[in-house]
Amino acid sequence: MIKTMLRMLPALALAEVAWAQDCSVQLVDIGAEMAGLVPGAAIATSDAVDPDSNEPVRRYALILADGSLLTLEQKHCMMANVTATLLSPEPEPSPEGLDALARAQALTPTAMQWFGDEMAPALGEEFASPRFQEALGVPGGSSYSIDDRLSASGESSEVIVGAAQLSDPLSPYESIVWVYVGVGGL
Repeated sequence: MIKTMLRMLPALALAEVAWAQDCSVQLVDIGAEMAGLVPGAAIATSDAVDPDSNEPVRRYALILADGSLLTLEQKHCMMANVTATLLSPEPEPSPEGLDALARAQALTPTAMQWFGDEMAPALGEEFASPRFQEALGVPGGSSYSIDDRLSASGESSEVIVGAAQLSDPLSPYESIVWVYVGVGGL
């Protein structure tokens, strides 16, 4: 039995590589667009492979003037997955940080293809809404769908906004806000 399993290992490894390379949604480098998002902000970019799904992952990180950290993660293969996150040194993120978060999510190829010019204004409206303010105040955080504001025409999609207060006194950040966009899939 062990010999049979050992003979199968090369085939399994090749199948895993083939699956990982059979991604119908490709990553697009948006480093220049991210660098132009906030003039003077420091930017870092990384490429990795998700250890669980074997999907390619590209992350961008910007440090904003108020010390907030804005990250954008593209993880695509059979569907587009984009998560923009804002870590703020204040209990409530600054309007400038939330604006940068909305504009970062809006400049992705996924947002441009499926939501056009609607992404940033819809997120801006959402960040000013009572339900977002309520989510910011929920102990332990809260996330919710904004498919009522944004949905991809002709494709399955979800847009989720989340917020939480961070209670670790040793953390340089006091709050986190994220926006997840998923389009496509099986």
